[in-house]
Amino acid sequence: GVLMHQEGKEGLAAPLVGAADPAIGDGGWPHPDTWPISFDDAGVLMHQVFRGRCAISGLRLQDPSRPHFCLCPLDETAPLTLTNVLFATVDAAEAHRRAGIANMAPAVRAHIAAEFAGALCGRVPSRYERARLASA
Repeated sequence: GVLMHQEGKEGLAAPLVGAADPAIGDGGWPHPDTWPISFDDAGVLMHQVFRGRCAISGLRLQDPSRPHFCLCPLDETAPLTLTNVLFATVDAAEAHRRAGIANMAPAVRAHIAAEFAGALCGRVPSRYERARLASA
């Protein structure tokens, strides 16, 4: 289950749910509607953290090959938070899901950690994040 975005007829991003979504009955990751990140957080991940590039492969969103991108968990065993979600191509996300974080190259993990640290350094949690943390 990956949260995918595909351009619609008006050029707007329309959410699609991947085939391994529990709502479809195949198991996999939690349904994206239950993820504790907002639509704005998705924009932060796409543009400020990963700057329009796949977190795993580095492929650009505007690559001429027109890859499809999605949001996916970095570590499936950890809670879904802003720093545990990657912006990645669908192919890279599926390969990551199959292999798991334990098999991710150390250089890629270090790059992802550096991207989060650089983009989110000093970021003030939103009211939503503060409320969610307070109720936990």
